[in-house]
Amino acid sequence: VGIYRIPGTATDINMLRAAFNSNLREAVTRLRGAEVNAVCGLLKLYFRELPEPLIPSEMFQTLAKALDIQDLNARLVSMLSLLKSCPEVKRHTF
Repeated sequence: VGIYRIPGTATDINMLRAAFNSNLREAVTRLRGAEVNAVCGLLKLYFRELPEPLIPSEMFQTLAKALDIQDLNARLVSMLSLLKSCPEVKRHTF
């Protein structure tokens, strides 16, 4: 269960996207009345359209292995180490 699991309607997402692309004040106004699922859908769309993923592709396999570590503390240490090795500009988004 989570807010990212239920998709917003394409109409609502596209309306928010158009507002952000044209007028920030309009976007903020529309956000106040927007469905949470549409806002989450817009955020997911933004991440999908980034020219490079936030977590570099070359780290995917190492990250997957870290997620498979059974010991919780060891898993957290491994994941934290991986995230710290990301470029600084991307780390600021975590």
